[in-house]
Amino acid sequence: MKRTHTNFNWPLFISFNELAWLALVGVVLISAGRLAAVKDESAKNEPNLEKQLKELTEVKAENRDLHSQLAKAKAEKRRIEERLESLKRELVEAKKKTLQRENEISSLIAEKRRIEELLQSREQKLAEAKNEISDLSAEKHRIEKLLQSRETELAATKAENRNLHSQLAKAKAEKRRIEERLESLKRDLEEAKKKTLQRENEISSLSAEKRRIEELLQSREWELAEAKNEISDLSAEKHRIEELLQSREQELATAKAENRDLHSQLAKAKASDGAGKESVHKKLLGLKGDLEFVGILLDRSSSMKGERWEESKQVVETWLEHLAMKNCFLITFNEKVDAFPPNRQFLDVSGADGGTNRSNLIQKIQGIQPEEHTGTLDALEAAYRYPNLQTIILFTDGEPRLPRQTRKRIRQNMRDIVDLCRTNKRRLGVTVNTVAIGDYFQGEFGKFLIDVAKETDGAFIGR
Repeated sequence: MKRTHTNFNWPLFISFNELAWLALVGVVLISAGRLAAVKDESAKNEPNLEKQLKELTEVKAENRDLHSQLAKAKAEKRRIEERLESLKRELVEAKKKTLQRENEISSLIAEKRRIEELLQSREQKLAEAKNEISDLSAEKHRIEKLLQSRETELAATKAENRNLHSQLAKAKAEKRRIEERLESLKRDLEEAKKKTLQRENEISSLSAEKRRIEELLQSREWELAEAKNEISDLSAEKHRIEELLQSREQELATAKAENRDLHSQLAKAKASDGAGKESVHKKLLGLKGDLEFVGILLDRSSSMKGERWEESKQVVETWLEHLAMKNCFLITFNEKVDAFPPNRQFLDVSGADGGTNRSNLIQKIQGIQPEEHTGTLDALEAAYRYPNLQTIILFTDGEPRLPRQTRKRIRQNMRDIVDLCRTNKRRLGVTVNTVAIGDYFQGEFGKFLIDVAKETDGAFIGR
């Protein structure tokens, strides 16, 4: 039997479907060649014409079947090519939208290599098949086997197609999941931005608060340094006051002993002349300064209530009645200052109306009820406005304190009072005698009154 060979110029790169189509075309061509050989043999072998015609009919039937299969293969090829093009477009789109598609592309590339290897294997098998075709029976058998192989490959292709559909569905699901995750991340990002802005506002507020605290801390450090200096000064002053206190306690013991004889000596002093009275009274009371023009300042703040007020009132009344003053005015003070007389004039307490004027001064004290805080500075400023003033006698039991004043401000009040008295001593020569009522060495009160007396050449008298 004559062997028919067909030469093909194979392209360098062909797809699997194109290879299948070419194989079928080759089979048809081989069948056509075989048919021509059969016809030649029929002419030579007319006795076997019927048999050959029968074979020819079978071959034609097989040829028609092959043509039908070829048409189906072409249709299937077009469908597969269209599907592959669609899959390529979807693959490119998926690759643009998510990085995870790169893994799938890598898998497809590996699958492509596998298909190319399979294609190369099929090419080798086709070449072997072409060499093995020697006669029609063998060709038919080979074609049947080849068709079976193609059916198997078609089934495999369909399975791969279904796998691709499944992968595409998974890719779409993964795409939706990624889009949902992206939306979630966008919402989280917006929330994070809001929280970050809130944190920045809080940090700004905390920074401002930090600066305020640092400024406050610096202020407190300055106050602490000032307080340390004051404590150092107060420690030295305390030591001095303790020494002075011992001296004053001795003087107080002596004064109390002398005070018990005060009324009897005052009665005797009334019988002597005026100059003698002044000398005796000042010596007994420990007062300093001239008594020609005298201002008496009496604290009527709330701390003077009770026994302190009764004791102070009794002492002031006794001094107003018996102290050998020539001219006098009275100021009572708390947060307000009340002066008598109110017109910055002295009352004559030594002339013909002296007794009446002394009684009027005592009467002003009778109806007073202690209340409110202690405005010592205002009282002293009012006293210094009286012309010809020579001596002030200040009765008080507490620190110069007005409402809502801090300890620092109270200390400043004390310094202002000392400065005021020192200035007026130098300018006007006014002597200030301080009479401390109650627990006058508690805190800084005793030192304050001692300083006032010391700066004005006056006397500090504790009761």
